Amino acid sequence: MNTEIHISSFVVQAKPDQLRYVEHSLEQLPGVDVFQLDPSGKIVITLETHSSWEITKCSADIFEISGVLSCNMVYHHAETEQELDSFIV
Repeated sequence: MNTEIHISSFVVQAKPDQLRYVEHSLEQLPGVDVFQLDPSGKIVITLETHSSWEITKCSADIFEISGVLSCNMVYHHAETEQELDSFIV
């Protein structure tokens, strides 16, 4: 079986006074990695999933986090695991 891997990135805007709560909540979501926080409330995350449906589901879950103002996809790429493994040296 050749499973697809979807890698996407988002900028999440949070209320500045709830930034740490939102960061912690994002870290609890499957496949999410938090990469950058800005005191103004901007958070850069990546998401790794096996389908575009999971991206949509995670995005909806992010909007349910108290303190989240917006969640915008910046990048999306999909390849099979086999294709990704061919890049590993």
